[in-house]
Parts: sequence; C-alpha cells; structure tokens
Amino acid sequence: MSNALWVLVETRDAVPTDAALALIAEAGRTGTPVEAVLVAAEPGTVAERAGAAGASTVHHVPADGRDPELVAAALAALVAEDAPVAVLAPANTVGAEALGRLAAILDTGVITEVTAVQVADGVVTGTKSGYGGTRLVHCQVNGGLPLLTVRTGGLPAPAEDGPAATVTAHPAPERPARTTLVEFLPTAGDAAALEDARIVVSGGRAMGGPEGFDVLRELATALGPTAAVASSRPPADSGWVPVELEVGISGKKVAPDLYLACGISGASQHLAGMSGSRTVVAINKDPQAPIFTVADFGVVGDLFELVPAITAAVRARS
Repeated sequence: MSNALWVLVETRDAVPTDAALALIAEAGRTGTPVEAVLVAAEPGTVAERAGAAGASTVHHVPADGRDPELVAAALAALVAEDAPVAVLAPANTVGAEALGRLAAILDTGVITEVTAVQVADGVVTGTKSGYGGTRLVHCQVNGGLPLLTVRTGGLPAPAEDGPAATVTAHPAPERPARTTLVEFLPTAGDAAALEDARIVVSGGRAMGGPEGFDVLRELATALGPTAAVASSRPPADSGWVPVELEVGISGKKVAPDLYLACGISGASQHLAGMSGSRTVVAINKDPQAPIFTVADFGVVGDLFELVPAITAAVRARS
C-alpha cells in the first residue's frame, strides 16, 4: 500500500487547472506525500506544474479525462496495483461522478464537498459544512479506501516552487460497456470559471431578468480573471442565466475568498451552497433580508446603483 495521498488532476488544453494545483498543495499541508493522477491523452505540462505544487509523482493514464466512467475505471486499476492513503478530487462534475463510481467499484465510501483534509496516524478526516452551513462536520470512511471530493474555490494558491514530478505511465483502461459517449458540449464561459473562481459575484431574483446580470458581469470583468458570475435558484429556474451558474443545494457549491451577494434574500438552500466562502458581502434593499445574518459586510441599497459604483471604483484602482 502506498503512503501517499492521490489527487485527481484535471487539465484544460494540456495545462492543469488552478483547482487541481491548489488541491495538490492542500494535500501536501497534511504532511503526507502527494502523488497526482492524470487521465488525459498527453501529460503536457502536468509534471512540471504538479511537481511545483508538491506532487512527487504523476500517474499518467492515456484516456479521456472528461469522461467520469473512464476516470473511475482508470483509478480502480491503479488502486488495484498500489492503493493510496486516500483519493482526492475537486468537487466538480467529473470529480464527484468519478469518485462516486469508484466507490461503487471498490465498495467503499466517498465524502463529498469537504473544505479541509486532515491525516493523523493514517486516518483521513474530511471537514465539511452541514445543517445549512451552520455546523462543521468531521467525517471518516470506515473499513475502506477513503475517497473525498474537495471544494477548491477557497484554497490558497500553491507556491509552485518544487521540482518537476516523475511521470509513471500506465495502460489505458477498457471503456466500460454500460454507457455510450455521445458528445461533449463546451460549458458557457461564466459557468466554466465558477468552480475555480476566487471571487464570485452572484445575483438573485432582484436582478429582474437576464439583462440585469449585465451589471454583475461588468463587475466580474473589472475584478479580473479570478472572478465569476453566479446566481441563486430563482434566476436559474426562470432561464435568466444558465442552470450551471446556480449556487445552492440544487446547484453548485462554491468556497471563494469573496462572495458578493446582490439582491439575494438568503434562503437556506442558497446559503448551503456558499457557506464555505471566506468573506461574504451582501447588497439588498430589504434590511431584514436573511442574507445579512451570514454576511461579514452588508449594504442596504439599490444594487443597480451600488454595483456600477463598485465597478467604477475597481477600474479606477486598476
């Protein structure tokens, strides 16, 4: 059995995502050796970037890493060769489905949406929010290989000062016959950036329609490439924004450094999706809006006056 934590690395254009690199660094902070698992056609720059973030080895499997079923099959084959202490993956669509499938294959448990990982005496503990974000819950997998999906939005960027990792090549897995891959469709730009965003600018019912989100996109653009636009459930249900932008129990879970809630009342199902945010700023006309009970800073006012003013101030400082 390996004494390392394995981190599933996703890439875009053969470059590891910021989320993957941040997760490698977070795994290293446990004091446990870290190895990366890359399921992709080519290793690209992963050996250099993953090594710089703290991984000693990159296990490369030449297969389509966008396909959770193939990723799960690849991980299962690697675990059969040399099981790690635990397998970590970013808490996104591919990571969640791949580890869910792997848990079924290995007859083990998966802890989802954790915000911190600890390893003590060989026991892996994942910390996650519970009860609508009002409690921290410490979870462990008993009797099997621990699998954890980790919220990466709030993780600090890695120093990237380590040496390049060693690449170990493994054979491609056979594609399971239970499903047929039909097509990959690109995600809209806003949605693609949301899971890696360090700043999230989110709008609620008060946006009034799809055009209302234009002021949020302008602010996100002014804040730079680490900012993304999101929404609560009503705008997504109404078709004002793509459903991939919804944050909440029925949408995505984010944990950015800054969450700016604009015209969001603060329903519990939405709060559960952004409870990992390090700082929450709320703008709402209603001084009694529940969002103010969880906000670090709150402004009572018209978002269509305040957000453009914030955008202008950000641009003036850039």
